[in-house]
This record gives sequence, structure tokens and C-alpha cells, in this order.
Amino acid sequence: MRTDPQGPVVPSASVVVPTHRGGHRLPVLLQALEAQDHDGPWELIIVLDGVLDDTPQLLARWADRLPLQVITLPTPSGVVTALNTGYAAATGDVVLRCDDDITPRPDWLRRHLVHHASGEDIGVVSATRDVLDDTPYARAYGRPANERALDAAYARGGADTWISWAACNSVRRTSFERIGGFDPRFVYGQDSELGWRLYSTGTRIVVDPAVEVLHRGPTTTAAVRASRAWISGASMRVAHRTHPCLLY
Repeated sequence: MRTDPQGPVVPSASVVVPTHRGGHRLPVLLQALEAQDHDGPWELIIVLDGVLDDTPQLLARWADRLPLQVITLPTPSGVVTALNTGYAAATGDVVLRCDDDITPRPDWLRRHLVHHASGEDIGVVSATRDVLDDTPYARAYGRPANERALDAAYARGGADTWISWAACNSVRRTSFERIGGFDPRFVYGQDSELGWRLYSTGTRIVVDPAVEVLHRGPTTTAAVRASRAWISGASMRVAHRTHPCLLY
């Protein structure tokens, strides 16, 4: 927490949530954010990437329960634009990114801020544990793949932790501004690319099991997994052209 020279208290943290057609996903997240045990001032910035459902009406019902600011993009512009818009509006010293299908524990915000309390240039990753129905896909691939991903995230050393930068994390606002935000050339893979730029310019990145979160919107079929793998491969080619030394 800090105080503006003219008096108002500036929040210690800004939580940025990009959402597109998220009216059915947001209530669980909003309930989890309302339950946070952090006792200092913070702000919640939700960026509507176009209005295509009843999300504005839903958020209006939460306006007196959360420190909520809603930014509405007139037309869908993609997650990179939504994220850059939300981060630009943030006033907290620390900015946390949280997708609309994430469920954090009550101590999530407080534990992230503990990492940043020293003022160190640090980024903190909340790894995501997928919530999957008991289906053949989940048993054969979804759950084992997620367990392998979590094991890998927690086992990586300092030079590779940026690979885990994804749907839920925190960083000092000055560090984010230093690297210029999310790269609009990326329609997929923009998260790990941002993590690479943070790491390569001096931000220490940690993956803390204590801030692990639930992910309620994972891939649920092999067909969707295959299509996302193709998009992921295309994004990796863009990443390698942008950063020839990048290996992941």
C-alpha cells in the first residue's frame, strides 16, 4: 500500500481478468476473489473483450461486493489487447493476471504479495491444476498430462521457470511496463513469450506451489487438443523468429 501525495490510498495490488463470453465462468471466480483474506487495499479490473452475453449485468450485481472496475472493449479484439488494456489501467504496485476460468484459494492474493514485499524484481507463477470430469479423455490423457505439467513446472530451475508463465501470475507493474507489455503478434503463446522477456531483462521468476490454482476450463477432448497443438506450433515459430535464441 502507498499513499498518493494528494491523499488517496493507492492499492497495493491490481488483479486483471480478461474475459470473452465469460458470464457462465465468472461467478465462481468472483466468489473466490470475494473470499480473499488479504486485508489491504486492492483493485479488480475486468476487461470485457466485446459484449456478447450478459456479463455486464452480472458484474453490476457484484459492484458493491468487490473493488471492481469494468473496462469494455466495443468489439472483440483478442486476449492480448484485453490484457494490455487491463494492465495499462492498473494502479497497484503489483499486477496479478487471472483468467476467468481460474479459482484461487483464499490466501492466493496475500501469498503473492508476500513474494513482492521486499521490492525485488520478481514474477510469481500460480501453476494451474485442471478440473476435469471423469471421462475417457480425462483418464487416458487429460489428468496424467496435467500432473506431468505440474511436476515439470515445480522442478524447473531458475533459467527455465519463465516457461510456466501462463494464465495466473504476478509481477511488479514497473517490470511489466519496462518490457512493453504483451506482444500483439501472438494470438497464442503470448504468455510464455512475455515470461521470456521478463526473465531475459532481469526479473527472477518463481513457481510457488503455495499459490497453485484450479483451472476450470481445460481442454476436454482429443479433437480440441489436436487443434490447439497446431496453433501452439504456429505460435512457437513466431516466437523463434522473434527471439532466435529462444528454446522451449
